[in-house]
Amino acid sequence: MASSLLGIKTTGDIYVGILSSNTVIDSIIRQFDLRKIYNSETIEDARLNLRKNSVISVGKKDGLINIEVTDIDPKRAAAIANAYIKELDNVLQELQISEAKGRLAFLEKERSQSNYNLAKAEEALRTFSEQSSVIQIDAQTKGMLEYIANLKANIDAREIQIQVLRKQATPYNYDVIRLETELQGLKDKLKAAKMQIDQASATDVWPPTSKVPTLGLEYMRLYRETKFQEVLFELYNKLCELARLDMAKNLTVLQVIDTALPPERRSNQRMLPSVLAGALTFILMIFVAFGRNYLEHIRNQEDEAQRLSYIVGYLDKWKDGFFKLKR
Repeated sequence: MASSLLGIKTTGDIYVGILSSNTVIDSIIRQFDLRKIYNSETIEDARLNLRKNSVISVGKKDGLINIEVTDIDPKRAAAIANAYIKELDNVLQELQISEAKGRLAFLEKERSQSNYNLAKAEEALRTFSEQSSVIQIDAQTKGMLEYIANLKANIDAREIQIQVLRKQATPYNYDVIRLETELQGLKDKLKAAKMQIDQASATDVWPPTSKVPTLGLEYMRLYRETKFQEVLFELYNKLCELARLDMAKNLTVLQVIDTALPPERRSNQRMLPSVLAGALTFILMIFVAFGRNYLEHIRNQEDEAQRLSYIVGYLDKWKDGFFKLKR
């Protein structure tokens, strides 16, 4: 109900749209040479005939896709119905591969930028250490900075994943909602970690900002940036590998419940009554034609014409008497 109110189509409706597309229709026409079978001069006529002989619908209760094909050859009708499913599966696989390629290209671009930022941060940290001779910070401060860097990297990674998913799904998609929830949780953790740092500074767990030398603060800033870029680069590596696995997959995305089989009897049960009605009409028209021919022949003969006039006269008398009686 929510999907219908928001104007979001179901998966079945999308599949029906793909099955009715020219891409699928043209492939089936070429596969079975339907232009020759339908005696169609153009591809548009063949498309019209195939769509007229095909009924594709979605079940209202079960949501299953039903495909019915009418053809003079029962085996070809079943083969065309099965070909619809095969072509739909091919189109969906092509769309998935194209989508995976686009996602991989986007992630590789972000990973390349992250690698450049990591190298830049490492070089800045190394240069500052050599010029200022700053010693390593204590283990507790280092661990807190690494924790904050991991949180920030995970936040950036979730934002990238949401950005990628929004290009191919609606805001109400389950994965989008899940990632947005995870992103909010990570932001809350980051906020709590920053508050913990401030409280620790106030209680002298490590020296507060006013007591830490300027060089030490600069070193911690550069170190934090380096760890952040390092974690972010590792995350992009994992996402790129997952995108490559999606491209390598060649799985059937459809599940066929019932395969189309050649019917044992005609689907049009009204054909026999139509044939009988046509035959009776033809015979009746023959009798009418012979009767009119006989009347013309009688009129051409004098004796017969006179007899016919007597009969007509008697009929007129009976007709006048009938009308008088009716009055």
